[in-house]
Amino acid sequence: MVVDQPVKRSTSGYVLIVVLLLGGLIAATTAAWARHYLVRQHATTTSLWVLESREAAGSGVAWARQRLASGGGSGSAQFTVAGHALAVDLWPTDTDRMGLRVDATSDELGATVEGEALVLGLPCEVLPALTSAAAAALDGDALGTRLAGTQTLKGQTFAGTLVLEHGAVITLDDVVVQGAIVSRAALAGPPYHPGDAATLVLRNGARVGPSALAAGLGIVLPDGTLTVEDNCSLEVQGTIVAGKLDLQGDGACDGYVVAAAAFGLPADFDRPGMGRVPPAWPEALSVSALGVSRLAFPRHAVDDAALASIGKFTFKAAK
Repeated sequence: MVVDQPVKRSTSGYVLIVVLLLGGLIAATTAAWARHYLVRQHATTTSLWVLESREAAGSGVAWARQRLASGGGSGSAQFTVAGHALAVDLWPTDTDRMGLRVDATSDELGATVEGEALVLGLPCEVLPALTSAAAAALDGDALGTRLAGTQTLKGQTFAGTLVLEHGAVITLDDVVVQGAIVSRAALAGPPYHPGDAATLVLRNGARVGPSALAAGLGIVLPDGTLTVEDNCSLEVQGTIVAGKLDLQGDGACDGYVVAAAAFGLPADFDRPGMGRVPPAWPEALSVSALGVSRLAFPRHAVDDAALASIGKFTFKAAK
């Protein structure tokens, strides 16, 4: 019986060593897998961020194209798309060319786009005009209302087209127009005479459209001035066209906003539907050309300094 004891101790020791070895193997495998998972997760998250930044940069290019198409010219803008901060810059490089840069980077990661646009038809005072069919339909609206002189209308609802006669100065205070607002000069078509210009002031709140007679039209005053006061919340279901535009309030417009003179849109003014692809132009408005002929992205030349910077770049450690 005593002879068997060392054998038992040896067997027990062997089993213990095997268990410890397996335990160490499992621990090492778990640690290696955990590190692989963390690194993989970080790399995946980083890659996803870069891919999303490229998509966001495309929205910046679309904004620049729409600005050029509407005669906006050079300028800068900062906004956020799907959590990515964008910085867009447009500047003249020649008489008919505009430089473009879109920056969608954060913490040295992301995407940038540089290009050049060939623009035909520089900004001028010629605005889109109503087609003859649209003008006739709006002028003959049985539910339409015609306003002349200097008037302030408060808390009213109009069931059809609102027509501002020559020289009218109209203030709408908390008003709903279930159709388009057009000037008499817009119905007659160009050329527009300064003495016939109408003025429209929107105060406190205004809702315009949609028009049952001319789809896509909201407010059309190519001869006149549209002023949206600072305290006004505006909703326009259609395109806005004005000779001069002073928009200080907030709200939304689901169509184009076009003016002969330079203008700005407040940060709180939403443009639903204005995504990567420009929406369809209203058939009731005729235009001679889009404006942007070509948008090119020349190959970026990488110099020695940039190559050195790329070679030294390191990803942040996984948290």
